[in-house]
Amino acid sequence: MRAEQKAGIQIPVGKVGRIIRKQAPGSNLSSSASVYLAGVLDFLSHDIFETAKEAQEKRSAKSTVLKIEDLMEAVRADPQLHHLFDHVRVSAGKTMNRTKIALAQMPTKERKAALEEYKRKVAARAQAKAAAKTDKAEKAS
Repeated sequence: MRAEQKAGIQIPVGKVGRIIRKQAPGSNLSSSASVYLAGVLDFLSHDIFETAKEAQEKRSAKSTVLKIEDLMEAVRADPQLHHLFDHVRVSAGKTMNRTKIALAQMPTKERKAALEEYKRKVAARAQAKAAAKTDKAEKAS
């Protein structure tokens, strides 16, 4: 019987152990360390997929395939997962707008006020960019 079957997890324990030994050569590694880490990874992945599935079902019941955007939204919506993956950059898929997610979690009145504030900031940034561009063009000529 394989170690992952004994532990009741899906992540391959042998592969996790091999990666740990490859990353930290010469260190003492107990036999249960790879089982423990595989269990943690299994728990995290299960939590992320469950949250993404629930978010997808709320949004539209038609699609049965989880997209990268669904996973990113699930991580950003859960405060603990968001803190854990705060500095992770996903190279594939679209980038998630943090403002949209924060607005979706607010009550309606606060959401409207925050959305107006966000629109004002975006307009101010666009004006500042346009002014800088014209100043640069005037200096060049």
